[in-house]
Amino acid sequence: MFLWLIEIEVIQMPQIHNTLTLFVTQQNSLMKAIYIVSVLVLFLNYPSSGQDEPAYMNKSWKDLTTQIQRRNDVATVLLIRLKETNKLDSAILQRTKGMVQEFTIYLREKITRFDSSTVRHVFEMNQAVSSNMGGSLILLENQPGIRQINGIMSLLQHLEGAEKRLYTIIQQYNALASEHRRLDLAFSKK
Repeated sequence: MFLWLIEIEVIQMPQIHNTLTLFVTQQNSLMKAIYIVSVLVLFLNYPSSGQDEPAYMNKSWKDLTTQIQRRNDVATVLLIRLKETNKLDSAILQRTKGMVQEFTIYLREKITRFDSSTVRHVFEMNQAVSSNMGGSLILLENQPGIRQINGIMSLLQHLEGAEKRLYTIIQQYNALASEHRRLDLAFSKK
């Protein structure tokens, strides 16, 4: 009779250590034990949206939302300045400004969890704001003189820089999610 002790350390998350101990008394039971352990390891390491996300994703997510907030702040000031010119469609500018402000409030006050549904919601809100900002900025094409008004050109340059930084951070965030096989957290269409 064989008596084998199999001890396997299963790490689900850095702060949780589980040790699985199996006593195997027969050789054919060894294969069953290996199979059971394999299934357990896969199950424990399978990502679920209910888990707290590891620190490496939390930091990257915080960087991403911070950059979105910065872009939103620049966009809000630009939209206010454009509205003050009284030369553009005020309703479009007001609607876009309202969306940007609603998104900013959501990012600062309403996010309670970092999970796949939150990422998806923030992605969708970001897409809506970007689309409406694009529509508002198209109005400038019909009024080229507005760019020359004091401060507008500078704000447009700040907005462009914020968008470029946001794009870079989104690429880094998505690369990290992909590297750790957390595509459910990718900042993109699912």
